[in-house]
Amino acid sequence: MAGLGEFVVSHAAHSADLGDDAERGAVWALWSALFSDLVTSALVVALGGAVVAALASTELPTGRLAGGSDWARRAARSSGRPARLVRATLLIAAGSVLIFDPVLLGKIALVTAGVLVVLAGVSQLPAAAPRAEAARAPSAAASPLLLAGAMALAMAATALVLVLVLPAPGSATVESAGSAAGCNGSEALCVRRLDRVVFPGTHNSYAAADEPGWLFANQRHGIERQLRDGIRALTLDIHFGVSDPSTGRVRTDLAGEDSSRNKVAQQLSPGALRVADSLVGRVGTSGVNGERRAYLCHTLCELGAEPLDDQLRIIGSFLATHPGAVVITFIEPYVPVGTIERALTRVDLLSHAARLRLGEPLPTLGELKRADTRLVVLAEEDGGSRPWYLPGFSFVQDTPLGAKTPAQLRCTRYRGRPDSPMLLVNHWIPPFPPSVTRNEQIGGRFLERRLRQCERRRRMLPNLIAVDFYERSGVVEAARRLNPAQG
Repeated sequence: MAGLGEFVVSHAAHSADLGDDAERGAVWALWSALFSDLVTSALVVALGGAVVAALASTELPTGRLAGGSDWARRAARSSGRPARLVRATLLIAAGSVLIFDPVLLGKIALVTAGVLVVLAGVSQLPAAAPRAEAARAPSAAASPLLLAGAMALAMAATALVLVLVLPAPGSATVESAGSAAGCNGSEALCVRRLDRVVFPGTHNSYAAADEPGWLFANQRHGIERQLRDGIRALTLDIHFGVSDPSTGRVRTDLAGEDSSRNKVAQQLSPGALRVADSLVGRVGTSGVNGERRAYLCHTLCELGAEPLDDQLRIIGSFLATHPGAVVITFIEPYVPVGTIERALTRVDLLSHAARLRLGEPLPTLGELKRADTRLVVLAEEDGGSRPWYLPGFSFVQDTPLGAKTPAQLRCTRYRGRPDSPMLLVNHWIPPFPPSVTRNEQIGGRFLERRLRQCERRRRMLPNLIAVDFYERSGVVEAARRLNPAQG
């Protein structure tokens, strides 16, 4: 899978004449989002198969390994023409990979060495000796109990590898549908104000790899699954788009948003816009006629779009079946507030949006629950134009954007006022294209250390945590551990 990915990305970059590293990175991110999990799964299956094969063998694995090493030595020293051709081919291939992708060669070497070590370990199991004796004495029957024990051992070993190798899903146990107990799954949270609660969240929540049409997704699962897994803060970008019947994709209505291709290039970079043009055709609604509608998109609806009404219905359905849940949405709007208001009205969510007042103490989760206003709508722009459409950076201050390495993640204030009562921690790298591997590396303990660090430096509880690929980051568990620590 790794070798095929390198080939596909190189071929795609050559065919589309993509010479910039960022453009090639965008194509690689697309491949990674689709197939990266298969690499780990294939390795786990291969290791499990090796263990089962060794246990089922009538010959000791050590004997096979010894025989294989003798054959390898003879092949390496042979002066025959076939052996020399094979050696030349292998050396040229290894040298090429070492030049162009030394990390890939290192991974192959480590995986091969790991399988050999596992087989050597299997050969030391007590069950191996009786099996070898049975091979030398055909009349001796293998004990059914021994075979069962060997298979159980193989299954246990494979399960252990699954636990150690595969990333934890990061899902939390949430309150059962219809349960009215607690607030966000905990009785203790009901008496706490919004600024004393941690809400695990997702960046570009709607951009999910398992939803149709997304080319550069920031999440693996969509909003419905995120809410079930314990996510309670969603970041949403709302754009105007028009469905293109010739391609089935949504075209960004740049004119309707008072935007242009130049503005898009400033947001994504010229290279990213060029990649989008290469993949889906020229960005924009030129030549496309249709009804303008509101969609959840990240800058360009051509790269993926979800109808706003559909996603709001998902949130409303979750709140209806989870009476103790409080959900915060942070909106980056490219449409008028009236468009959002009409959408909330159509899905019967407007009456459930909280009305908060600046300068007053924030409500507790229990108060929002009793009033059945368990949807908090924050907005980057035009906030305050409606009682429920809250000025986001008057209520929230956040940490800087744009980190490209873990070392560039900072806790300093980026937006919001010094007296804004809630803290949003932006925790993802890089901005474009999203990378599963790089964001997984800043999850788990790294994420918790940063949250504690920001809490100390800002003297504020990290109330909202926005991450990419939430199931790899452990953000739900991190929030759960931070919440009980607060009084």
